Amino acid sequence: MRAADLFEHGVIPAEVARQVGVSHQIVSDWRAAWRRSGRDGLRGAGRAGRLPKLSRDQLAQVKSELIKGVGANGYPE
Repeated sequence: MRAADLFEHGVIPAEVARQVGVSHQIVSDWRAAWRRSGRDGLRGAGRAGRLPKLSRDQLAQVKSELIKGVGANGYPE
């Protein structure tokens, strides 16, 4: 919501990005959502970043295999 405060005060996107610590492109996306729907548009933004490619179960399996070591997974020690 800090970005919304800055938008409301007419701060340019590059400065918003610097103050909030995100890329200019993200600020551009936020600003477009803010212009369309105000603060409510920003609240609905949800999770940032890519969705994980592995499920939690798959990540647990990877961790388990890493703990076993390289030899147990067919690699020379």
